[in-house]
Amino acid sequence: MEFNKDEYEEEEYLEEPGDMDSDHHDNEWFPQQQTPSPQPLCSQDPLPIPDDLSEVNHFLPVDGSDDDDHSCFNCSIVSDGAAENYLYFFKATMFRRLYRGQMRPREVGTKNVFGDSVEDVIKCIWKLSVAHVSRQINSDDDGPKWAEKQVPDQEDIEKFVTMQDQMKRKAYTISGVTPRLLISWRGKQIKMFIHAYSVNVETNPQHQMVLKQLIAPNNPDRSGAHSTRDDAALAKELKNNHPELEGHHSSWLLWANTIHSLAAHKQEEMKNAPSPPLELAKFFRWAGVSEAARLQSVHRGHQWLML
Repeated sequence: MEFNKDEYEEEEYLEEPGDMDSDHHDNEWFPQQQTPSPQPLCSQDPLPIPDDLSEVNHFLPVDGSDDDDHSCFNCSIVSDGAAENYLYFFKATMFRRLYRGQMRPREVGTKNVFGDSVEDVIKCIWKLSVAHVSRQINSDDDGPKWAEKQVPDQEDIEKFVTMQDQMKRKAYTISGVTPRLLISWRGKQIKMFIHAYSVNVETNPQHQMVLKQLIAPNNPDRSGAHSTRDDAALAKELKNNHPELEGHHSSWLLWANTIHSLAAHKQEEMKNAPSPPLELAKFFRWAGVSEAARLQSVHRGHQWLML
């Protein structure tokens, strides 16, 4: 099931759903303001991780560096007065959707969006969205699957973000954001929908399948936790796979439990890690291994945790 950006509609918010608004004045020239633009600012606000399983999102590592400092925008710390100095400026009320048809998505904040070009505005939108997206999910006859690309970037914004003009009750894909449209949005409150796993996850049943097959831990017991039998079996496997490590039985069980608490798609990675997670390393002793090799192993384990 591929996403067709030309057919996408935000039906639940429109009284008379219709085709996406496409502006035919992309090349129309608009006079630039004479006020010098302030230097763009960059930062990243932390996002709390929700407790509810339906809100689980395995946040992806985001490289905060930019090759071009001039194009580095972060609307979260720019005041209204500073943002108004740009040619394009609007306030985005951001919502995070777990699936495309979610009627009451969770609001995650209101931020200023600004720029002197369409490209700058899109970069600003992505800067605000990236902390709320996860790895893209595709669907076919066999069910949901993780996309080959593990970390979405700005090139994927079309698959994750849609906009809605509350006054006109029209929805727009990112490709429909044009100079003329941005001029009409200047100073307005615009809704921005961020789809956690891409717009390919369309319905709540599809989202439940994603939780069951890709995100929720495997083989939970009635309470939703993993059984001690599962932990014991994995602890034995870990001990056999790491003869260079010595530890109490409880230490191996703790490592196994940590693996089982991860999302299903991350469990195999941690099982094959060269060492326990950094926070568990103190419970093990390296037997017959040089200090240099031990430190290298711990470092690799720490690197894995950052992935």
